[in-house]
Amino acid sequence: MRKIFYILFIFLFFFTVAGAFSTYNDTSMPQKFGELNQISKGLQLSVKLYPNPANDILTVEFGSELPKGKLDIEVMTIIGNKASISFEKDGDMRYKVHLKGLKSGYYLLIITTEEGKREAFKFLKQ
Repeated sequence: MRKIFYILFIFLFFFTVAGAFSTYNDTSMPQKFGELNQISKGLQLSVKLYPNPANDILTVEFGSELPKGKLDIEVMTIIGNKASISFEKDGDMRYKVHLKGLKSGYYLLIITTEEGKREAFKFLKQ
């Protein structure tokens, strides 16, 4: 068990330091790590993800303002594979992301605006 945690730690450290989250084929993408280990390209959203860790539903709540236009929400595994999810708007500043069918582990929730700006947030699925 200790060996698994050691391997996971090295794996996550490598991806954080080496910038391996840039699975978007965009080498100019700036990486900014903040309170939620976020990766940004032109966005600085005030977003709360809860509950974290999540079971079947993750709520995405926007703080001060919702980006204009259409939003796309996708979930990727920590190694960059796209996960199959659905999401729905739940009020003015909130979305519900359905995670049923995903295995337990860490994932990235990526919010993309109509203009192509995106931001990613890390969460844990139980």
